[in-house]
Amino acid sequence: MLRFVLALPLVLPFVIAAPSMQSTAPAGSATQLTPIPGCCNTFLHEPLLVYDVAGSTIAGPTYAHLVVYDDGHAFIAATTAASDPGRAATSVLSRSEVQALKNALVAQGAYAQCDDTQLMSDVPLTTVTVLNGTTNGVARSFSYQQPNASQAGIELRIRDLIAQHFPGY
Repeated sequence: MLRFVLALPLVLPFVIAAPSMQSTAPAGSATQLTPIPGCCNTFLHEPLLVYDVAGSTIAGPTYAHLVVYDDGHAFIAATTAASDPGRAATSVLSRSEVQALKNALVAQGAYAQCDDTQLMSDVPLTTVTVLNGTTNGVARSFSYQQPNASQAGIELRIRDLIAQHFPGY
Protein backbone atom coordinates (compact mmCIF):
# COMPACT_ATOMS: atom_id res chain seq x y z
CA MET A 1 0.00 0.00 0.00
CA LEU A 2 2.83 2.36 0.88
CA ARG A 3 4.40 1.81 -2.58
CA PHE A 4 1.11 2.78 -4.24
CA VAL A 5 0.88 5.98 -2.20
CA LEU A 6 4.50 6.89 -2.98
CA ALA A 7 4.14 6.10 -6.70
CA LEU A 8 0.90 8.03 -7.15
CA PRO A 9 2.54 11.50 -7.29
CA LEU A 10 4.95 10.20 -9.93
CA VAL A 11 2.28 8.65 -12.14
CA LEU A 12 -0.53 11.18 -11.71
CA PRO A 13 0.95 13.89 -14.00
CA PHE A 14 1.16 11.36 -16.86
CA VAL A 15 -2.44 10.27 -16.32
CA ILE A 16 -3.62 13.87 -16.31
CA ALA A 17 -1.49 14.77 -19.37
CA ALA A 18 -2.53 11.70 -21.40
CA PRO A 19 -5.69 13.28 -22.85
CA SER A 20 -3.62 16.18 -24.18
CA MET A 21 -1.40 13.78 -26.15
CA GLN A 22 -3.97 13.46 -28.95
CA SER A 23 -2.62 13.51 -32.48
CA THR A 24 -3.64 16.47 -34.59
CA ALA A 25 -2.32 14.73 -37.69
CA PRO A 26 -4.46 13.19 -40.39
CA ALA A 27 -4.42 9.39 -40.35
CA GLY A 28 -1.26 8.01 -41.92
CA SER A 29 0.72 11.26 -41.86
CA ALA A 30 3.98 11.77 -40.02
CA THR A 31 3.56 15.11 -38.33
CA GLN A 32 3.42 15.90 -34.62
CA LEU A 33 1.33 15.45 -31.52
CA THR A 34 -0.19 18.44 -29.80
CA PRO A 35 2.49 19.96 -27.50
CA ILE A 36 1.87 19.78 -23.78
CA PRO A 37 1.63 23.30 -22.30
CA GLY A 38 4.53 24.09 -19.99
CA CYS A 39 6.59 21.14 -21.21
CA CYS A 40 9.89 22.47 -22.55
CA ASN A 41 12.33 20.40 -24.57
CA THR A 42 15.43 20.80 -22.42
CA PHE A 43 17.41 17.99 -24.02
CA LEU A 44 17.44 17.98 -27.83
CA HIS A 45 17.99 14.22 -28.00
CA GLU A 46 15.00 12.62 -29.73
CA PRO A 47 15.11 9.41 -31.75
CA LEU A 48 14.94 9.67 -35.51
CA LEU A 49 15.45 6.05 -36.57
CA VAL A 50 15.16 2.71 -34.79
CA TYR A 51 16.23 -0.38 -36.73
CA ASP A 52 15.82 -3.87 -35.28
CA VAL A 53 16.67 -7.27 -36.72
CA ALA A 54 15.58 -10.23 -34.62
CA GLY A 55 14.94 -13.89 -35.25
CA SER A 56 16.36 -17.24 -36.14
CA THR A 57 18.37 -18.30 -39.12
CA ILE A 58 19.76 -21.66 -40.12
CA ALA A 59 23.00 -20.58 -38.38
CA GLY A 60 21.15 -19.69 -35.16
CA PRO A 61 19.50 -16.65 -33.59
CA THR A 62 20.51 -13.11 -34.42
CA TYR A 63 19.62 -9.82 -32.79
CA ALA A 64 20.69 -6.29 -33.76
CA HIS A 65 19.46 -2.88 -32.66
CA LEU A 66 20.38 0.53 -34.08
CA VAL A 67 19.06 3.88 -32.92
CA VAL A 68 19.95 7.26 -34.40
CA TYR A 69 19.04 10.45 -32.55
CA ASP A 70 18.29 13.83 -34.09
CA ASP A 71 21.36 15.34 -32.41
CA GLY A 72 23.60 12.87 -34.27
CA HIS A 73 24.24 10.33 -31.52
CA ALA A 74 23.90 6.75 -32.72
CA PHE A 75 24.08 3.41 -30.90
CA ILE A 76 24.25 -0.14 -32.21
CA ALA A 77 24.19 -3.47 -30.38
CA ALA A 78 24.23 -7.03 -31.67
CA THR A 79 24.28 -10.57 -30.33
CA THR A 80 23.68 -14.05 -31.66
CA ALA A 81 22.62 -16.17 -28.68
CA ALA A 82 22.05 -16.14 -24.95
CA SER A 83 25.61 -17.32 -24.39
CA ASP A 84 27.00 -14.56 -26.64
CA PRO A 85 27.85 -11.45 -24.60
CA GLY A 86 27.26 -9.39 -27.72
CA ARG A 87 28.88 -6.15 -28.68
CA ALA A 88 27.90 -2.52 -28.84
CA ALA A 89 29.27 0.71 -30.25
CA THR A 90 28.44 4.40 -30.44
CA SER A 91 29.04 7.02 -33.09
CA VAL A 92 28.20 10.65 -33.76
CA LEU A 93 26.79 11.79 -37.08
CA SER A 94 27.30 15.36 -38.21
CA ARG A 95 24.30 17.70 -38.58
CA SER A 96 24.56 17.34 -42.36
CA GLU A 97 24.59 13.52 -42.08
CA VAL A 98 21.48 13.61 -39.87
CA GLN A 99 19.73 15.92 -42.32
CA ALA A 100 20.77 13.71 -45.24
CA LEU A 101 19.37 10.67 -43.41
CA LYS A 102 16.08 12.47 -42.75
CA ASN A 103 15.86 13.57 -46.40
CA ALA A 104 16.63 10.06 -47.65
CA LEU A 105 14.01 8.48 -45.38
CA VAL A 106 11.40 10.95 -46.63
CA ALA A 107 12.41 10.58 -50.29
CA GLN A 108 12.34 6.78 -50.07
CA GLY A 109 8.87 6.77 -48.51
CA ALA A 110 9.82 5.45 -45.07
CA TYR A 111 7.00 7.42 -43.43
CA ALA A 112 4.38 5.69 -45.60
CA GLN A 113 5.54 2.04 -45.54
CA CYS A 114 3.45 -0.93 -44.40
CA ASP A 115 4.45 -4.35 -43.14
CA ASP A 116 5.41 -6.74 -45.90
CA THR A 117 3.21 -9.83 -45.75
CA GLN A 118 5.66 -12.21 -47.42
CA LEU A 119 6.75 -14.87 -44.90
CA MET A 120 10.05 -16.72 -45.16
CA SER A 121 11.74 -19.38 -43.08
CA ASP A 122 15.22 -18.94 -41.62
CA VAL A 123 15.12 -15.16 -42.16
CA PRO A 124 15.00 -12.77 -39.19
CA LEU A 125 12.33 -10.09 -38.95
CA THR A 126 13.48 -6.52 -39.58
CA THR A 127 11.49 -3.69 -38.03
CA VAL A 128 12.15 -0.08 -39.01
CA THR A 129 10.67 2.76 -36.97
CA VAL A 130 11.03 6.29 -38.28
CA LEU A 131 10.26 9.33 -36.16
CA ASN A 132 10.44 13.05 -36.78
CA GLY A 133 13.28 13.59 -34.34
CA THR A 134 11.14 15.98 -32.32
CA THR A 135 9.67 15.89 -28.83
CA ASN A 136 6.12 15.53 -30.14
CA GLY A 137 6.93 13.41 -33.17
CA VAL A 138 4.68 10.69 -34.46
CA ALA A 139 6.33 7.38 -35.37
CA ARG A 140 5.83 4.97 -38.24
CA SER A 141 6.94 1.32 -37.92
CA PHE A 142 7.00 -1.35 -40.56
CA SER A 143 8.43 -4.86 -40.66
CA TYR A 144 9.66 -7.30 -43.26
CA GLN A 145 11.76 -10.40 -43.61
CA GLN A 146 12.95 -9.56 -47.11
CA PRO A 147 12.52 -5.92 -48.17
CA ASN A 148 10.05 -5.44 -51.02
CA ALA A 149 10.78 -3.03 -53.87
CA SER A 150 9.66 0.06 -51.94
CA GLN A 151 11.60 -0.96 -48.80
CA ALA A 152 14.84 -1.97 -50.53
CA GLY A 153 16.15 1.61 -50.82
CA ILE A 154 15.44 2.25 -47.13
CA GLU A 155 17.21 -0.97 -46.14
CA LEU A 156 20.19 -0.03 -48.33
CA ARG A 157 20.39 3.47 -46.82
CA ILE A 158 20.37 2.05 -43.28
CA ARG A 159 22.96 -0.61 -44.17
CA ASP A 160 25.18 2.10 -45.71
CA LEU A 161 24.90 4.13 -42.49
CA ILE A 162 25.90 1.07 -40.43
CA ALA A 163 28.84 0.29 -42.73
CA GLN A 164 30.07 3.88 -42.58
CA HIS A 165 29.70 4.51 -38.85
CA PHE A 166 29.93 0.99 -37.42
CA PRO A 167 32.38 -1.01 -39.56
CA GLY A 168 32.16 -4.73 -38.88
CA TYR A 169 28.50 -4.78 -37.82
